Amino acid sequence: MARINVLDGRQRQLIEQVLQHFENLEAMARSCGVHPRTLRDWRREKHRMSYEALQCVYKEAHLAISEDIPTLTEFWHLDRARRLGAEHRYQLYGNPGTAEGRRKGGRTSQEHFRRDPEYARKLHVRVRQDILRPHRTEALAEFIGILLGDGWMTNYQVHVAFNRETDQNYGQFLAQRFQELFGLTPGLRSGGFDDKGDVLVVSSVNLVEFLTARGFCSGDKIRNRADVPPWIRNDRNLRRACLRGLIDTDGSFYRYQHRVNNFRYVHCAICFTSHSPYLLDFVSATLHDEGLHPSRAKWNIYLHRWQDVKRYMLEIDTHNLKHLDRYQAYCNLRESKRFGEVARVDEGAGLENR
Repeated sequence: MARINVLDGRQRQLIEQVLQHFENLEAMARSCGVHPRTLRDWRREKHRMSYEALQCVYKEAHLAISEDIPTLTEFWHLDRARRLGAEHRYQLYGNPGTAEGRRKGGRTSQEHFRRDPEYARKLHVRVRQDILRPHRTEALAEFIGILLGDGWMTNYQVHVAFNRETDQNYGQFLAQRFQELFGLTPGLRSGGFDDKGDVLVVSSVNLVEFLTARGFCSGDKIRNRADVPPWIRNDRNLRRACLRGLIDTDGSFYRYQHRVNNFRYVHCAICFTSHSPYLLDFVSATLHDEGLHPSRAKWNIYLHRWQDVKRYMLEIDTHNLKHLDRYQAYCNLRESKRFGEVARVDEGAGLENR
C-alpha cells in the first residue's frame, strides 16, 4: 500500500484541512475505511497515511489532491525492516557466514538437488550426467586397457592423452568410444607429450564411479599399483581386447636394421613400454597364452619374430591407424622387388641376434 511521505507537519495539515468537511473525525474515518484510532495516529504523524485513504477523503470532500505530495511505493519499508532484522540477529548470534555454516548449507543444497535433479536444472545448476552403463564386453575391456596405458582418472574426471601429430585418427576413435560406451562427448584440452599432445577430458562423477566399480583406480597408476581387473583376466577374449588397448596406447610398431657382410637386414618389431610391473606381467603372460614369443628387457616387452608380429596384427589387431600404416608399409616392403635386392630377412631374428 502506497504511503504519503510528509511527516513534517504537512500530513497533520492535510488531515485537518479535510476534517473541516466532515461532521467529526469518526465520520472521516468511516469514509476512508479505517478505525478512528488509526486516523488519530495519522493526524499526530505517528505513522504515514496511506495514499488510498487520502484519495477517499478528498473525493468525499470534493477536493483536489495536490500533485506535489511525495509518496512511497508499496513495500517501501521492507528494506529497512530487513536491515534492522539483520542487525538485531547479528547482535544476538554473531556473524552467520561461518565456514562451517557455509559447508552445511552447501551440503544441504547438494542433497536437495540430488533428490530432485529437474528442480536443479530449472535453477541452471549442474547435476550429474546420466550415462550408459555397458556390460563387460570386449569394447569395455579395450577401453580399460586404453586407460591403463595413456589414461588417468580423478575424483570427477576421466582423461586420455594422445599425440596430436601422429595419433590424430586414434584420438577420433577414442572420442567415438566415449560416445558409444557411455553416451558422453569428451572435451579436448592441449597439453602433454612436450606440447605435442592433446587430452580428451570427460567430467562425470557417474563415469568415475562406474569405472571404479569395474576395477580401474583413480590417481597415480604406478603408485596405486594399477592392474588389469580380474573380470578381464579370467576371459580370453577380454584379455585380448585389453591387450589391444594397452599396445595401441603404450606400444609401438617399428622397423630396425643392421649389416652383416655387406648385407642390410631389415626386421620389424612390436614393443610395449611401461613402468608398471603388473602391466608388464599381464602383457607378457597374455602374449605367451596366445602362443607368441615375447622377450622382456627392463621396462619393455618385445615381439621380434616376423611370424609373431604377423599373427598379432591378424588375430589381436589394432585400432591405432599409425601402427596399422607402419605394419602395412613393412608388408609392402617385403613384397617388393627392391626388398629382395637390398635386404635379407631373418625370420627368427631378434635384437639378441644383431
